[in-house]
Amino acid sequence: MSRRVCPRCGFRYGREALRCALDGSALEALPDPLRGRLLGQRYRVGEELGAGAMGTVYEGDDVRAGSPVAIKVPDAEALGDEVLRERFLREGRVGMALRHPHVAATLDVGCDGDTHYLVMERLYGETLAARLARGAPPIATAVSWARQLADALDALHARGVVHRDVKPSNVFLDARAEPARCVKLLDLGVARDAGDDALTASRAVLGSARTMAPEQARGERATAASDLYSLGAVLFEMLTGGPVFRGNDVALRRAHFGVAPPRARSLRGDVSDDLDELVDVLLAKSPAQRPVSAAHVRDRLDALAAEGPDEATRMAPPTERAADDLDAAVDPARVAEAHAALAAVVARWGALGPALDALTRLRASEAELRRVTLALAQLPRDAGDATRRRAELAAALADEERGALVEALRGAGVSRERLREGLDAAARDAEGLALALRRLCLPPRA
Repeated sequence: MSRRVCPRCGFRYGREALRCALDGSALEALPDPLRGRLLGQRYRVGEELGAGAMGTVYEGDDVRAGSPVAIKVPDAEALGDEVLRERFLREGRVGMALRHPHVAATLDVGCDGDTHYLVMERLYGETLAARLARGAPPIATAVSWARQLADALDALHARGVVHRDVKPSNVFLDARAEPARCVKLLDLGVARDAGDDALTASRAVLGSARTMAPEQARGERATAASDLYSLGAVLFEMLTGGPVFRGNDVALRRAHFGVAPPRARSLRGDVSDDLDELVDVLLAKSPAQRPVSAAHVRDRLDALAAEGPDEATRMAPPTERAADDLDAAVDPARVAEAHAALAAVVARWGALGPALDALTRLRASEAELRRVTLALAQLPRDAGDATRRRAELAAALADEERGALVEALRGAGVSRERLREGLDAAARDAEGLALALRRLCLPPRA
């Protein structure tokens, strides 16, 4: 599990840090003692594949079977916590007991000296989160992926297990499998037996705020219906390219139990009535109002697929709105202004700041923002609902990029005062460009 160290002062950091907070030096990776090690006299540890909150996943080789595997090793901090250690071991037990084509297979659980590990099937491809970062897939594809995910949840629920953390980063798309069998549900570490609360502290909130069911957000007990809400949130994101709600974790939790979700069809007009209704029912605030089971959801998705792509992806007829309704929609000019302001922030910090590692990421963001802003500026004035849908997606991108920018600057050691000054200056820089874009993007009023 790689860590980083400052070559000057020797202070050690986590794997995500890039520069020393004390002297600004670029951090160097420490050698990973697990690399090349043979665990259980059988599993050779290879390159790191990824890291999460509890541990690290490596590529590996089963030297007895001569086959590739993935090896998950918990961090020392997780092993030192009794609850986290038990969750890791339970992930192994649940995974070993469950064999399903849409759940990543756990092949072995072991301990070599003081190193605990899980051995899982080696998957090749990407997470759903990585795929969605490139945009929403075709609707027929989203329906197929959701159907496979519902099938995985049905298998878990049939064994009395609730996953509790269904989200895009816990869904893997296996590039080597056929499309109808490519979805794999990952990470059973937060899963629990429906009647077992031993590993959940009173009022503890577990799961991702992005896809969390309202009852989980309130600290209440998660049930199979909670997984269905999360499935609905994932399906919504596959259809629209963005999450149901946006904001920090506190704002997201409040929104999940206190704000009506938008309709998927309002953001993507070619979502059919039946599919839109299914997503809305999955996102019901009350567990009793959601579908009765994951099997029921799977069957409804099967029915949509059987009716053919024309039903699942039927283009909704254009909606005529009065000029007065424009105030309730996203104004493309405001979207363009947000992009202009963010681009100005990136440009200003690129000129002012020290050699920040964040600049590579920020400049890539700037290029993307310029592309979207240009596309907005070139939209015809009479584009109507299509203009607004595209503007809404662009606004979502602007919000995400702005948040990433601020976090990157803070992570690079920029003080709040300098950050505030830079943002204020960038807002002033953006005014002229925003006014020009407003003239290009603003829909005409009657």
